[in-house]
Amino acid sequence: MGAVKPTFDALRSALGLLKDAKDLLPTGEKQAPITQALVTAESSAKLAEAEIAKALGFGFCKCEFPPTPMLTVGHISNAHAARYGIQGAVYEWPEVRLQ
Repeated sequence: MGAVKPTFDALRSALGLLKDAKDLLPTGEKQAPITQALVTAESSAKLAEAEIAKALGFGFCKCEFPPTPMLTVGHISNAHAARYGIQGAVYEWPEVRLQ
């Protein structure tokens, strides 16, 4: 995933630049198709990232769609945790690590 991440980051940056350029266009009929194309491209990029992460065995956040790949940061495997049914992998959002 480390080799693929820079590609998706570059794609997101390019989409951001296109959104900024779109805002420079006059409003009206010409801007609507561009806006829709950008929304579709952004959604497709997120789905592609999720599919690659799925193939690599990553876990996913279930609070949004398309799902965000989660990082495994450890495991819980003690008797106290088992009593409460919380054994297994511990996940963290990638954005949390960046802050």
